[in-house]
Order: sequence, then C-alpha cells, then structure tokens
Amino acid sequence: SGHLQVLKNNKALYNMIILNGGVVVSELPPNARAEKHAFIDRNRVIAALSEGVIVIEGGQKGGTSHTVKFANAYSRPVAYTSSLSSMGQTTIFNSEIEVIDSFDKLIKFKDKSCKKVLDKAVSQ
Repeated sequence: SGHLQVLKNNKALYNMIILNGGVVVSELPPNARAEKHAFIDRNRVIAALSEGVIVIEGGQKGGTSHTVKFANAYSRPVAYTSSLSSMGQTTIFNSEIEVIDSFDKLIKFKDKSCKKVLDKAVSQ
C-alpha cells in the first residue's frame, strides 16, 4: 500500500478524519508530492463536493478565489461573512453573492444549498 503524503499542518486533521471513519479524497497518487497547481485542483474538488461555499477569508489571488470560481461554475451557492466585507476583501465576488451576517442567514443559506442539491438529484 502506498504512503499518502499529508501536509505537516494537516496531519492531526487527517488522523482525526480517518480515526472517525471518514474518507480523504485526493487526485494525487500515493507518494506524489503536491505541486503548486495541485492546490488549485484541490479547490476544484472542494467546490465539486460542496453543497455551497461560505468564505471566511481570502483574497483575489489565493485559493479562495479559485474555490469561488469553481463553485460558480458548478452552480453552487456562494456567500461570505460580514467580517470579510469589513476587511475589504470582497473583490472576488459579484454583487449577487449574499452576506452571512447572522445565524439566521447562515441557516437559510444552508437550507437553500441543500434544497438546490436535492432538487437537482430528484430531477435526474
């Protein structure tokens, strides 16, 4: 069995996921070293597997912008927190993306995201 290369700062999270019966998804084969482009691929996978994306922090050139672009391409709902807005980091978003500034809005976003996924699954 091949050895999975896990980034040092993610090892505890990786172990917790595996020990609790979870699964780790990677497009890289065992023993492959992650190159810079692999992080963009990772963000594509995150967006594809997500019901929706809520951005906590990020900028125009970071991985967050890639995740947002992929989420939009996959018709996943995207929102950002009001703290991100106050930091002036919302330039990667269009005006249609909602701001999560309360617990109620978070619950509504989650419900809307789940409904969209379920509606799509039922229509197939």
